Amino acid sequence: MLLVGLAVFGTALVLLMHVFQRRSLGMPPLPEPALYPAVSLLKPLKGADAGLEANLETFFLLDYPEYQVVFGVQDESDPALDVARRVAVRHPEVPCAVVVDDRVVGFNPKVNNLANMLPVARHDLLLISDSNVAVGPNYLRHLVPHLLDPGVGMVTSLIRGVGGRGLGGVLEMIQLNTFIMAGVASVNRLGRVCAVGKSMLLRRCDLARIGGMEELGRYLAEDQVCGEAIHGLGHRVVVSPDPVDNVLGPLTVRQFASRHLRWARIRRHIAPFAY
Repeated sequence: MLLVGLAVFGTALVLLMHVFQRRSLGMPPLPEPALYPAVSLLKPLKGADAGLEANLETFFLLDYPEYQVVFGVQDESDPALDVARRVAVRHPEVPCAVVVDDRVVGFNPKVNNLANMLPVARHDLLLISDSNVAVGPNYLRHLVPHLLDPGVGMVTSLIRGVGGRGLGGVLEMIQLNTFIMAGVASVNRLGRVCAVGKSMLLRRCDLARIGGMEELGRYLAEDQVCGEAIHGLGHRVVVSPDPVDNVLGPLTVRQFASRHLRWARIRRHIAPFAY
């Protein structure tokens, strides 16, 4: 009977999560502000992900008044560097900076990269986005109004898995588009903090108040730590209902399992009861 009860409870919980997911996806965009503030997009790179060039190009095709793209690598020989420069050359209309710097501020390689990129970011609004993400032209127009809402200190996004190949890629898309997306939507609806590093918009001044990249570099789950720290300042962390695409490419079952084992360990540490 205990097992049956747990099964019924688990099924009901999953169904509730998917109700939250459907409601989040169906929400209309917020009204446009009178003036859109300028944004610096920080794109830390390491290696040539599947579809890297096409992914990066989507960030040069945004329908937004003023923004800057900043690429960063820690090694001059990184194959992502030539790809980033090639895309930037095709779009001289978009201000772009490329940073090659191997200095470290902690043991998180992504944060080390971001720390070296930050000094060349021109604007107060910072958008951190991974290299394997693709977005639509209205991405910033839909994201920024959430941050302009009084009391909001960070905006993250729902994640949609696309382009997975092989059995591992198919399993990854199923996992991202059901359990993960529904979980992020549910946490947001329940007023809890959930920050996803593939799409995080925040203010430079708030990043400084929580200790900057030096503080985040102490953790592997820097995105969630950043969200919780922003919340600790008295700000809300909200999830935009417009998903960004996590472009997957070929994955083996071993790679799929390894990735979600790592995520499960992080979830167990962050929210042991929910885990």
